Amino acid sequence: MSEHPRAQAPARVGVQSGDRLRREILGSYLDTLPSVRVVGRVAHHADVLALHGVQRPGMVLLDADGDLAPALAVCRDLRERDPDLCLVLMCGRAASGDLAAARRTVDALVPQAHGFAALASVVQRLAAALPRPATPGQGLSDRQREILLLLAAGHNTGEIAERLGISVGTVEYHRRRVYAKLNATTGVQAVAQALAYGVIAGQAAIRPAIGSPPTPPPDRHPVLVVVAGEGPALLDRVLTTLVEHRYPVLRDPVPGRPDPLDGLDRHRGPVVRVLVDPAPEHWRAGQRSGHRSLLVHSGPGDYGVALAAFTGGAAAVLPVERIEEHLVPMVALVASGYRVIDEEYPPLVPPSATDEPLRPRLTARELDILRSIGRSHTLRQTARLLGIAVKTVENTQSHLFRKLGVRNRAEALTAAYSLGLLQPYFVGESGS
Repeated sequence: MSEHPRAQAPARVGVQSGDRLRREILGSYLDTLPSVRVVGRVAHHADVLALHGVQRPGMVLLDADGDLAPALAVCRDLRERDPDLCLVLMCGRAASGDLAAARRTVDALVPQAHGFAALASVVQRLAAALPRPATPGQGLSDRQREILLLLAAGHNTGEIAERLGISVGTVEYHRRRVYAKLNATTGVQAVAQALAYGVIAGQAAIRPAIGSPPTPPPDRHPVLVVVAGEGPALLDRVLTTLVEHRYPVLRDPVPGRPDPLDGLDRHRGPVVRVLVDPAPEHWRAGQRSGHRSLLVHSGPGDYGVALAAFTGGAAAVLPVERIEEHLVPMVALVASGYRVIDEEYPPLVPPSATDEPLRPRLTARELDILRSIGRSHTLRQTARLLGIAVKTVENTQSHLFRKLGVRNRAEALTAAYSLGLLQPYFVGESGS
């Protein structure tokens, strides 16, 4: 009996966009599709070549961002390297001649004005037709990616072996393979390259307790959505949109009860509560659960609504007019730890007691040291480039680590990227 297509592994997709917010939204949104696994996110067109060399995606989505020429040049290079690679180009307005050249080069051309729904439809259709190789070419294996994530979280070889339940020798072998594939010679260089390629995100800096029992390898657990609120018509629209995008959904008809929904406390992935015109008891239930909440609001998008929502603990606010278009990407972003507000509302995101700590204030010298770490410089290289003593570098680096709440350079790098203190660098840009 032939295998059903849905049983196949998801298509490996790389994403490129020069706009960081758009890149994060595209990556998070596409990663919700059952037929897609996003394996890297990069900023520049030229970076796509490096990403392809490391991850060997079956499909690459490029954001032309109003200028087709650089994107088309990279598409031609990619086509020469990998004739079977599927290329999807997102574009704004362009001359007819440029559009004709793009259609001859790429597999699909999607105007930005068509929105996420059209893009998702194209990506899913093309992904369904892609072959699913048993191994991802020369890219990172699942085991190597696990080890890379733990390196980025500041773990040493022994800790990684303990957490994954494998030998130290096995960790060393895979770490050497990771270094080779990322063209790195140290753990900091490997983390810097992986951040630059979008292979790992800054959230890897969240470091589990070393003394805890070994946990299962890092994996993508599904986002579970709990929907509560009033208004049957709006609730139906929310539930239909989520189910169409294959989200597991629970309806909470009695939010005031003290007991959690059956099985909710055993769910290993993130839980997002979508509150549709909620009554006070809906808010209280969400606050007791500790889950992140997304407010769907049918009234006017004024300052008071946004203030009340974020002060009450909501992580996102969405008007009912945008349910079909924006609900799914907003759920994905909220599940990843972002706060999101629709453009209809004022740009207001006040901090609350449940937020992560604010970005630490770094001195100019601490920023210099952080940038040097990002370029994988040694202590001596940093001292020589900044014209200071090695001891001064060590002391400043210690202060930097304390402010970031980390214990080593790899962990500092990922924490700084997650907090927006540092943009990822390629090792090849480091100089000396």
